[in-house]
Amino acid sequence: MAEMHIGHSPYFARGIESIVTGDPKAASHLPETRKLLPLEDPGRSMLDQLLAAPTFDAMLDDLIRPIVDDLSQLSPRGFTEGLNAARSTLARAAERIDDARSPEARVLARAQRLLDEHLELRALAQMYANALVAG
Repeated sequence: MAEMHIGHSPYFARGIESIVTGDPKAASHLPETRKLLPLEDPGRSMLDQLLAAPTFDAMLDDLIRPIVDDLSQLSPRGFTEGLNAARSTLARAAERIDDARSPEARVLARAQRLLDEHLELRALAQMYANALVAG
């Protein structure tokens, strides 16, 4: 690195050796250094214990987090295929119910409608994304 000289003083070529902000004699009255013995029982600090304690939110997240065996389901194509498979499973289950007015049939029909709406929204979002990429 090139050496910079500001003015004719050799001060900046030598560098800063010390910074004094007060009386230099007052700084020499520091307490004497001494060795501290390590703790006999090495334990976790209180902060570590507080941060590691499971919260209610963390417990709920662990309980409702789905277990994904096949990581390809997390890809957009795999997720869409899973939605289509769930929709067809719901349709088959709805066909097996004789009474269309039963609570089970209504729940299955509503779940099927919700999946249909979700699939339509995903298709619309994909269409908009393709339009943006095309310009």
